Amino acid sequence: KSKAGSLHGCDATSMAATPPRPSTTIATAPAADVALYAPGDPGEPTQGAGAVAMVVDGRGGVAAIDVASHPWSEPAFDFWRPVGEAFPRVDGPYSLDCYKRAAVHCFQALVGDDDPAAVLAGFDALCFHVPFPKMVKKAVVAVGEAFGWPDDAIAALYADKVEPTMAWNRLCGNTYTASLWTAVACALRGLPTGARIAAFSYGSGFGAELLTLRAGADAAAGAWAADVDMDLGARRTIDVDAYRSLRA
Repeated sequence: KSKAGSLHGCDATSMAATPPRPSTTIATAPAADVALYAPGDPGEPTQGAGAVAMVVDGRGGVAAIDVASHPWSEPAFDFWRPVGEAFPRVDGPYSLDCYKRAAVHCFQALVGDDDPAAVLAGFDALCFHVPFPKMVKKAVVAVGEAFGWPDDAIAALYADKVEPTMAWNRLCGNTYTASLWTAVACALRGLPTGARIAAFSYGSGFGAELLTLRAGADAAAGAWAADVDMDLGARRTIDVDAYRSLRA
């Protein structure tokens, strides 16, 4: 959803640069969702709260999204919320299998006939949709195994290019639609102009797409990081009764 919004925004701003349209078109792509499970559901501990709003202006100040992307989709009822029901239904093991399969297909499409190690070495970070970090790690293992890599090479890829991107995700929990872009925002801070990152988007049902981005001139300053750190620093511990009242 947020991935589609960001791409639609890119389309709008690129079209706006074509005469006689003005070149000042700005689009916004909000990434927000309701990450709420039924009380007692196994997924309840993964719940999180967060949102990311992106301004797409064609300037690429923070990052530019490459036009080419690598999608994959299959029909699957791995996670859904039936009409009229308050909470989603999820088949956890099946959803994990779908997620891993999508990651494998998308990264294979990115690599093509080239050497996987050489292609992925060209990226400073690999960002993922983050239901919970262990799910991402399992997907990275699946991708590495599909490339025929040994365990140590897979572990090095995860430690160097994936795990650092989830620093904020670990602190805010599963935000569904916002989770990928939280990782992207985390990864972009401090990067030099032109540095490349990959962004794996996943939606149950299921559809996935692997985008590639290039850091812009504003990424190095990472001006947004202080705001995120302030929000995370303002968190407080609550007891069970307070948590239940928030759900009410």
